[in-house]
Amino acid sequence: ETKEEFVKVRRRDLERLTTEVMQLRDFLPKILNGDILGTFQKLDAIESNMEKKEEEIEQLKMDCEHFRARLETAQADCMREKK
Repeated sequence: ETKEEFVKVRRRDLERLTTEVMQLRDFLPKILNGDILGTFQKLDAIESNMEKKEEEIEQLKMDCEHFRARLETAQADCMREKK
């Protein structure tokens, strides 16, 4: 058996508290959704930036391989000329 306890509260205080709770229920999801949306937009921008950087890295690797091949060719030509 549960014994209930009661507390006396002025009607005006109860109405004020009820109003605050209703306002929180109304505004909190809007504020949180805005924050979450902003966070997702930042995440999307960061992911796009990362993809671009990865593409740049791939291009630099290809450039490096190209220059390495040219260097090896030039070195081989130089060795042939010395002989």
